[in-house]
Amino acid sequence: MNNNYAETASIKIVDISDDMFAEKMQYDLTAEQVSGFIDSLDDMNELPRKAGGRGYYTLSLYDKNGELIDDIQVDLNKRFTDSKGVSYRSDKMKAWLGSVESSLDMSIASVLGRTPSQNYFSLMSEASSGSLKEEMKTNFDKVLDKKLSEDDVKGLADALRDAEISVSTSEISEKKYTVDVYDEYGASLYILYADSDLNVFTDYGYEVSGGNIKEWMEQCINDQQS
Repeated sequence: MNNNYAETASIKIVDISDDMFAEKMQYDLTAEQVSGFIDSLDDMNELPRKAGGRGYYTLSLYDKNGELIDDIQVDLNKRFTDSKGVSYRSDKMKAWLGSVESSLDMSIASVLGRTPSQNYFSLMSEASSGSLKEEMKTNFDKVLDKKLSEDDVKGLADALRDAEISVSTSEISEKKYTVDVYDEYGASLYILYADSDLNVFTDYGYEVSGGNIKEWMEQCINDQQS
């Protein structure tokens, strides 16, 4: 672990990727919270990156001169990954993160469910794998369960690059298909839902249209069924 973490004088909580949301998130932690972070560095266990949780937010650590020490990405499993790609977790740090989130009234929905910007899908540059699954209504249904190929993932990235995202949420009346996208370590990047008409939504109900996203869905479904 970075030995300079103990020199942390201030911490900001920011988004995992700049400009993903219409309104940026930034919290400046108190001196007491910074001290709690330093105290929680004991007994940190290094973890394999594979199958990490979905990215939640970033802790930006600064020294007393205002120089950046490191950007740490925190995932939904309350483990953090430093800028070198090394992941850590401990019960002490998990408790500290929970305390900070509670004090700021942070919730998964309040962080990840904010109105997306048109750069919302910027993390597709890190996409490495994924799946397309059809909802099973009964245990006897034969449904689509497709592992996305490298070309499928590239095609999805291309489609989402030019897609438009609504600025208001809609209730998803039917979740017939689910698209999960992961980075090279198995961490979740995006979850998309589609109804039977292949109208596509983010997991928080923002409609995604244009950019050939519907055509991409049709092609993946037809490829699997042929």
